[in-house]
Formats: sequence, C-alpha cells, structure tokens
Amino acid sequence: MGIRASEPSSSGHPPVPSTKFIDLTTPLRYPKLMQVTLQYAAEHLAELASAARRGEEVEIAQPDEPPIKLVVSTSAPFTPKPGRRTLGAGRGEMVVPSEAEWQAMDEELEQLINGSPLYPAEEE
Repeated sequence: MGIRASEPSSSGHPPVPSTKFIDLTTPLRYPKLMQVTLQYAAEHLAELASAARRGEEVEIAQPDEPPIKLVVSTSAPFTPKPGRRTLGAGRGEMVVPSEAEWQAMDEELEQLINGSPLYPAEEE
C-alpha cells in the first residue's frame, strides 16, 4: 500500500495510491526453491508435503550437514507378495560358521582388543 511514483497528471491531480489485495482463497504458494530448518519442517510438514506435491522444491537445511530434499516418489509403494509364506524358503542363503570357525573369530577379536594399544600412536 504505497504511492505510485508517477508525476501528477496534466489535470493537476495528485498521484493515485496503488492498492494491493491479498487473495485468501488460494493455497499458500512458496517460492520455487524453499529452504527451511528442521524445526520448521517438523512443525509444518503437511504444508511442505503439499508444496512438494505441487512441484515446488523443498530443502530441509541443517547446520554443517548437506540439505535434505523433500520430493514426491514416483515409484509404487511396497506391497508384500500375496499368499502364504513358505517356511524355509531362504534355506542355503546363509552359512552358519562351524565351531572351529567361531573359535578362530573369537581369538582374532580378542587379539584385536587386547593386543593393540588403547590409543594408537598418531602418524605425523
């Protein structure tokens, strides 16, 4: 709500004040790229999600961290396979170590824990 910076008309009338209207019937529009803090995102997640659905870019910024981009996923959500699961369907996919292999792993771990200094020497 300001005054137009135009010269008075030839009739000598003063400049006409410009009028700005706020349209409250349309949804809130953010700029094309919006960066918000993590706290703001937690408080306004629904608004940010609808902005992302409209195609606007939403980034959640954290200090000393790369920003997190909020995007709409185009892939289908995970749906489990229909039918009953078969007991033992994953047989052979995992190998259980033998007793000797377990003991060898235990000895190796013990050597790593007890055989090395607590604070290794720093390389210069």
